[in-house]
Amino acid sequence: MYCPKCRTEYRQGFYNCADCEIPLVAELPPKTVQEQSSEVFSPALKLIKKALTFTRNNEAATWGFALFTGIIFYFVYLYMKYFWYRIGLIDYLSSLFGESSIMTSIWFTVSFNFIIDLTSSLIASLICGALFVYVLRTHRLLYSLGAVAAFFLVYARKWHFRNAPDIGMAISSLMAPFLVALVFVFIVWLLTKHGKDFVRKYS
Repeated sequence: MYCPKCRTEYRQGFYNCADCEIPLVAELPPKTVQEQSSEVFSPALKLIKKALTFTRNNEAATWGFALFTGIIFYFVYLYMKYFWYRIGLIDYLSSLFGESSIMTSIWFTVSFNFIIDLTSSLIASLICGALFVYVLRTHRLLYSLGAVAAFFLVYARKWHFRNAPDIGMAISSLMAPFLVALVFVFIVWLLTKHGKDFVRKYS
C-alpha cells in the first residue's frame, strides 16, 4: 500500500497515510513531469537552501554577500548604460537637438546624464535589490551600506571627473555614483517595506 501524495510505502493493514491523512492505494500513479524534474534538481535546491541558511546566520558571510552584491550591482549598472548606447538611444536623443547651443550647455549635459544614470541605476537596483532583500532577512539597510561601499570602491577606478572635457560632464561624473548609490538604498528600503508578503510567500 502506498500514499499517493508523499509516496510512502505501508505494510498491509494500514489504510490511511499517517502524515498526509489520505487513503492509501495499492499502486502508485506514474510520476508527473514536475515530480521528475524536482528529483533532478533536488540536490541543487538543497545546496542553495544550505547556502541561504549559512549566509543568513553567519555575520561574516552576510557582510561578504553584501559586498559581493555591491560589486555585481556596479557591473549591472554599467551594462545598462552600455545597453542604452548599444540600441542607439543616446545617439537618437542627441540627434534630436542637432548641433544647437543647448547640446553643449551645462544644463543639458547634466540633465541628459542624470536621466541615463537614473534609469540604469533603477533597473540595476531592482535586479540586485530584489536578490539582496530575498537573501537577507534582518538589518537590510545596514548591509545595503556595505554593498554601497563596495560599489564605490569599484567605481573609484573609473571616477575621473577631474579629467572631464567640460564642466557639464564633470558635474555629471561627480554626482553619478552618489545618485546610483542613493537609488540602490531606496529600492532596498522600498522592497523591505512593501515586499514582506512576497518574500514570505516564496521563501
